[in-house]
Amino acid sequence: MDFFSAQEAARKQTTLMIALFALAVLLLVVLTNLFLMAAMAIAGAESDPGHLPGAETFMRQFSWLRFFAVGAAVAVVILLGSLFRSWTMGRGGKAVAEMMGGALVSQNSADPDHRRLLNIVEEIAIASGTQVPLVYVMQNEPAINAFAAGITSGDAAIVVTHGCLRQLNRNELQGIIAHEFSHILNGDMRLNMRLIGILFGILMLGLIGRFLIRASGSSRSSSKQGNGLPLIALGAGLFILGYAGTFIGNLIKASVSRQREYLADASAVQFTRDPDGIGGALIRIGANKNGSLLRNADAAEFSHTFFSEGVRNKFLSLLATHPPLKQRILRILPRWDGDFIVRETMLPEHSQQSSRQQSSKQQSASDVDRVRMATATTMLLELFQRIEKNSPPDAKTITYAADVVKSIPEAIIQHSRDPYGARAILFALLLDADDDAAAQQISALRKQAGNGVARLTQQLLPVIQRLLPQQRLAVIEMAVPALRELSARHFQLFTDTIDFLIRFDANITLFEWTLQKIVVCSLATDHKRGALQSDKSHLIEELLPECAILLSIIARSPRQDDVETGKAFHAAAKELKAEQLLLPASHEATVEALDGALVKLAQLRPLHKQRLLKACAVCVSADGRAAAVEVELLRAISLLLNCPMSPTDPTSSR
Repeated sequence: MDFFSAQEAARKQTTLMIALFALAVLLLVVLTNLFLMAAMAIAGAESDPGHLPGAETFMRQFSWLRFFAVGAAVAVVILLGSLFRSWTMGRGGKAVAEMMGGALVSQNSADPDHRRLLNIVEEIAIASGTQVPLVYVMQNEPAINAFAAGITSGDAAIVVTHGCLRQLNRNELQGIIAHEFSHILNGDMRLNMRLIGILFGILMLGLIGRFLIRASGSSRSSSKQGNGLPLIALGAGLFILGYAGTFIGNLIKASVSRQREYLADASAVQFTRDPDGIGGALIRIGANKNGSLLRNADAAEFSHTFFSEGVRNKFLSLLATHPPLKQRILRILPRWDGDFIVRETMLPEHSQQSSRQQSSKQQSASDVDRVRMATATTMLLELFQRIEKNSPPDAKTITYAADVVKSIPEAIIQHSRDPYGARAILFALLLDADDDAAAQQISALRKQAGNGVARLTQQLLPVIQRLLPQQRLAVIEMAVPALRELSARHFQLFTDTIDFLIRFDANITLFEWTLQKIVVCSLATDHKRGALQSDKSHLIEELLPECAILLSIIARSPRQDDVETGKAFHAAAKELKAEQLLLPASHEATVEALDGALVKLAQLRPLHKQRLLKACAVCVSADGRAAAVEVELLRAISLLLNCPMSPTDPTSSR
């Protein structure tokens, strides 16, 4: 299943899930009314000891007004509970990682296990075209498990247990990380976060019922009248209903999760082309005395997000959020003999060496910049293939991404791992190509951000200016995790400085705007501003004016000729099946207008985003050539639309 189809399937599955939960809520409303009627009948019996409540007394308690009032109250309780839980997870994957006891792995960590983990995450992120997520380790968990959490790829976090680092070799760890990235790409991660919020809302009924039982029990013990019996009955009813509703919700959660796990396993094999990697990790779980079970008290709530079963269930077959371990292994390794035995031939020596070092034997750094331009026909076919089959990257793409990273100067790589150095790298990317103009910007930067940052920016500038287009986007992606460690005050200063630099010459280029949007949107969840929301679901026909703004800016970016610009725009409009679309005037198609357009375009349905990106690809290559800088621009736009596109090896077009 390709990326867009998987996203669309996840969207439909979310709709089905919400419908099922709505039915569950309706059932809870009916049953809550019945318990309330029973409580009122019991209360009437207490006031008249000689009269036992019967069916007639019970039915007299019914009232449509009360029914709808109770229904509204139940819905409000569930809604408030869901909103509260969603609010506690509002910082994205970082919040969930911290709830599960995860410790952030610093980007400049020197620990060999941490470096190996960071390298794997970085390589797969760049290969899949997503932003590099934060990485956490659950230090107190000896079992083998992992999960991905977040709302979008921009606020995602990858979390692994300490057992993963200590017990898995590089191929097995890469298999698990690839599995988690497929959850990010397929839309499972967002679906999982919504499940957590809805289930907590239903559980609120049970918590309120428990409170009423305790409150009425204490009032009865301090009162001789014993008038707390109706409250106990109502509390017991809510308690039973709340936990019964949670049980039903967990059944829905488990059934949804099990099918998505098979897809993620298959995607992980497609990522790595190494079934022994993820298969070996699953065998290790079966052979390990700790298995994949977690100690954290919150593990049950997040059980459906894990790589493997994280909690032990009494009703294992019903509530299991993952398929049986043996079934998963046999789908990946059909010739597996069924024994959970770790064999030396299957488990090579634990390697701390990154694929950046390993791939140096296979391909020299010069291969990355061997071809900067491809003919329009060949490149357009390549772009269409990337967009139409935007499935998880294969081993070849991961190798290429590792080679791109390897070709980046070591000074840039080292500084990208530190918040201070990462800021200087992005500032250097925004400096003018003209030496005199760059000198003026550095002088102004000294006053805006301080002497230290300005000095480092100036030192890195010659190296930054030699970067190829495909290296520049990789550098931006690599710098984002370090920038997410900035405090609120430093984040404000950083964004103000970026805004100052791009407006310095009163001419904001598309690259400058794109860099600013990628960085600000990536950090927005941590600092509560600037995020592109994608909760709504629009058709492309509803947003044609916004499409026109985006396509016109792409058409104008590399071209000065109005005729060529018009041809590129109308070719893109034809691909969009909107031939009636008119090219906006240059004073209308500004980056400010693009800001507003992108907010709405991010809310397109997945398959409609695919149509838009194909139109962008036509626009990029309409002049008879597709430069590497234009291809990377297309990848950046796809990243902003939250539908990342894998990098294209320019040598593969020849």
